[in-house]
Amino acid sequence: MAWNQPSEHNHKKRGGQKNIRPLARGLIAGAVVVLSALVVWMIVGRMNENAHDKPKQSTRAKDIKPIRVAVETPTSTVKKAETVSATDAADVQKQVVEEKKPGVFAPGMIRLPNGFELRFKLPPEGKTRQLLAGGEIWEIDSKGEIQNVTPPPIFEKPFEGMISALYERDGMVLPFALKRYSEKEVRKMCKEPTLSYDDDTPEITAKRENVAMLKKAILEFLDGGGTFEEFVDDMQQHSQKAQRAQIEGMHGVRDLLEAGKDDEALRYYRLFAQDMSDKGYGELKLPPSYREALDEIAAKEKNGK
Repeated sequence: MAWNQPSEHNHKKRGGQKNIRPLARGLIAGAVVVLSALVVWMIVGRMNENAHDKPKQSTRAKDIKPIRVAVETPTSTVKKAETVSATDAADVQKQVVEEKKPGVFAPGMIRLPNGFELRFKLPPEGKTRQLLAGGEIWEIDSKGEIQNVTPPPIFEKPFEGMISALYERDGMVLPFALKRYSEKEVRKMCKEPTLSYDDDTPEITAKRENVAMLKKAILEFLDGGGTFEEFVDDMQQHSQKAQRAQIEGMHGVRDLLEAGKDDEALRYYRLFAQDMSDKGYGELKLPPSYREALDEIAAKEKNGK
């Protein structure tokens, strides 16, 4: 038997294999068809999902249109909008100014031109009242109209004004404001003349004379070996003693008047006022009601009643 020719046994075996091949081919073909159908189904489904997610062309056009209109707004329209905005801002500012206008802004409340807001009872019709606020004197009428009636400063030179205020106790002057001057500056200012004017009132004249006296006293104190700081401290203590005497004298007059001891009140006032003058404490200042009562008592005494 040739090596390349099958034996009879092999021939029968191969014949059996030929009977199996048609069935295998059929199974393979069927599997291919099923797989192909599955692939096609997946592709079609994916396309449908994309179609649902993707907006229509007309909808996109509608969404974009307003944006284009806003970008393409004419310049005139923009300028008109800016003008309206500026006008609105001016109206708001005007409203704020009107709301902050000095005068009565609430029952019993007054607003001063310097921004102070405080309770203040308006005077009767045709009358005015004055109040002190922020270091200035304001006069207010029955309609709430406000006028600044603060008199001009008596002294043009700050140094003179400060030593006068500390000595007279009629201003808020702290010692350190004076102590900042050097001895050289103090000597120079104390040697300068104290100016006076023809229209000075007796009260202003007295203040100017006191300042001239203080400047002379400062120079004598410095020449004696003292310092200006020491002089300011002494003057402050002097002012404090004068303030205590002022309160004591006013309370003494009040107590006697309220007790009905008119003659004793007048004698007490005269003696206490003289003592204050001798000590350099200045005038004993009284409220208008006390002053009027003492004047009436003095008038009765003069007339012998």
